[in-house]
Amino acid sequence: MIVEPSRSRTGFNGADVLEFAEPSETYRQVLAAVRADMAGTDGRQEGDPARAAEIIVSLVHGEEVPLRLPLGREAVERISGVYRRGLAETARWAEAAQAADFADAPASVRPV
Repeated sequence: MIVEPSRSRTGFNGADVLEFAEPSETYRQVLAAVRADMAGTDGRQEGDPARAAEIIVSLVHGEEVPLRLPLGREAVERISGVYRRGLAETARWAEAAQAADFADAPASVRPV
């Protein structure tokens, strides 16, 4: 199971823990918002690490285990958005992409 969590209230973003290396000039502007967000969220992250652990343990001991588990509201929203955009792009280019096959080729029966 691959757990893809939202931010959790751990000590990770604490002022005494979080350190930033000096960014190259190329990435300074791109990283500014990410760094400000990380530094400003300590104690305000939406995820409860104890509840997350309980969910993970219960799923691992259950009968059905997901390959990927977006854990937390933000994770579900972000990952769902990525999948929706990917599916829309696949649908948009499907005809062009499928044209790469031989015209007389049978449909694939390989398991995914």
